[in-house]
Amino acid sequence: MFLGFGLSPAMNLPSVTSRPEGIEDALSFLQRMKTKSNLSLGKKVAVLVGGNTAIDAPVVAKQAGAQDVYMVYRRSFNEMPAWKKERDAALEQGIHFLILSQPLDYVTENGRLKGVKIARTELGEPDASGRRRPVIVPNSEYIFPVDYIIAQQAVN
Repeated sequence: MFLGFGLSPAMNLPSVTSRPEGIEDALSFLQRMKTKSNLSLGKKVAVLVGGNTAIDAPVVAKQAGAQDVYMVYRRSFNEMPAWKKERDAALEQGIHFLILSQPLDYVTENGRLKGVKIARTELGEPDASGRRRPVIVPNSEYIFPVDYIIAQQAVN
């Protein structure tokens, strides 16, 4: 499994103090795939957030052989900054979307990434960007198992 973050503002994972094995930033991932560097993605791929770089990563992962590819985004399709054409192309290639879902923390075992903790969200009032602000639904957290994350900004 693979989990990737787009290049929108950095996701705040307050409990993360170090980068577990299995995380790479989106631009490095795309560059490595462009140069055909060996990279095992696992069977299940996910990308967090919804910008255009975020959509490039799962499409490339799917083309590289990942079986199930997911995008996890904290708002709805209407608030997603990715171009509609790019989102529709991802859907046509079999990319799954988990909308109204907020990543909270990495889940690790022996220093190796095993998943991401996610909470459901609802849309509140618009924020400074004009898009409706995601609000976490209390007691909605669950663990989404992953083998690899592509992050907008890898945590050291």
